[in-house]
Amino acid sequence: MRVRSGGHDYEGLSYSSTLGPFILLDLFNLRSIGIDVTSNTAWVQSGATLGELYHAISEKAGPNVAFPAGVCPTVGIGGHLSGGVLGTLVMAFRLAADQVTLVQVPPNVMVFSASRTLNQGATKLVTKWQNVAYDLDGRLFIRIVLVPDEDEKGNKTVKATFNSLFLGSKAELLPLMGVSFPELGLREEDCAEMSWIKSVLYFLGYLSGGKNESVLTERGVADPFITPFKAKSDFVRNLVSEQG
Repeated sequence: MRVRSGGHDYEGLSYSSTLGPFILLDLFNLRSIGIDVTSNTAWVQSGATLGELYHAISEKAGPNVAFPAGVCPTVGIGGHLSGGVLGTLVMAFRLAADQVTLVQVPPNVMVFSASRTLNQGATKLVTKWQNVAYDLDGRLFIRIVLVPDEDEKGNKTVKATFNSLFLGSKAELLPLMGVSFPELGLREEDCAEMSWIKSVLYFLGYLSGGKNESVLTERGVADPFITPFKAKSDFVRNLVSEQG
């Protein structure tokens, strides 16, 4: 038997089998979401998507309330929570599976994206990030996305993009980065202020955050990336050396 919540599975394990005939239990239609503002809790059925949950929180609870789950709105809640769940609020509120209530966030948060290629020192920056990311201010989350790219001469290279969410103001963020991660050279123009729900769109790829958040409820069309792709997130116990 395979149980499918959202079907968001790069390997297809929730809807395929190599062992012969199988039964697929599809939870697609179990999608109701109830937000209780008084108790700061939500009741969510397994077939609802993360985007639907985020949108419901924004609509019912307002800009100061969030839930510390992942960045992809099309993932199903059932499979998502059973995996623990890392997201942009993990530094402040740990894993989604650790939470029994919704969480309080500032009405506006800070985000930034800073990209560097190998010629721009990406290797040293990734090495430094490994040494500081886990021990940053609890309000500050920084992830790295590594993708193949081309430099200004058309040569193949690798681009490292540092995406961040900070539960505070720009006036607090810039000095903090100047102490914790000065090598990145974060500038004021790299930063943007927006509500938490807009930051969900920002991490999805709508970097202006200007898209209407109702896009989070649209299954199959919430992804701004035109080219199909496969990604992998990984965790290491030991730091990867600069040479590695």
